[in-house]
Amino acid sequence: MDDPITSLDAENSYEIVEMINELIRQIQSISGDIQLFIFTNSSRAFHDIGYFDPKQKIVGRWTISKNENGMSKVTHIENNNFLNRSDYYKQIFQEVARFAFLSRNKVEELNNGLFYCNKTRILIESHAFSNYNITNATSADKNFSSLIHVYNIPDKQKDLFRKDLDIINSNSHGFSNIDNTILEDEYDNISIQKAIRDIIGILNCKDSDHVECMLGSILDRNKRNILKNWSQNWTN
Repeated sequence: MDDPITSLDAENSYEIVEMINELIRQIQSISGDIQLFIFTNSSRAFHDIGYFDPKQKIVGRWTISKNENGMSKVTHIENNNFLNRSDYYKQIFQEVARFAFLSRNKVEELNNGLFYCNKTRILIESHAFSNYNITNATSADKNFSSLIHVYNIPDKQKDLFRKDLDIINSNSHGFSNIDNTILEDEYDNISIQKAIRDIIGILNCKDSDHVECMLGSILDRNKRNILKNWSQNWTN
């Protein structure tokens, strides 16, 4: 159902979702063991379909994501997490963070570090645009000074910040959809992970409450200390 939802304007996509909700209600009224499976890439549809059943007594919800080995993982969404009307950004943040928290040995075993560059680009560009109206944050050189200003990048770290953005930008924009890509030495998994750690550290320095909200469910004491260390490199 991806095309019917994502290719229509807001009003028509709403009508499609309501048609699906009506179908669910009709199935409820039929006696017998009937199951309906709906797959979608639309975060809005994911939350709007079955909105009348927030406790999931009738409509259950699962997400399908890939782990660091490129294997699909199905996860049931708890009721309290479903209350977030659109969790696409949060899901991406957690996927990227899980990669960032991996040990060096684990990262060196992987061949899909490129997969996380595009997701990290979405994070920094979404945050920069939503909060500071900065467009194309990772790719527009004219915006670099604005990023330096709003994220309080120390003078001594400007070159490193630019390099991090270059690594993320040059390995995204579609290329990161290819899971099994052989990276050049300059952009191996370790370099990519380091750039991602820097971006998360910068976001944490700027708005630790935001990062806590996004990652709180996956942060234990050890990871909180690691996150603190990433952030210390970006304080004045």
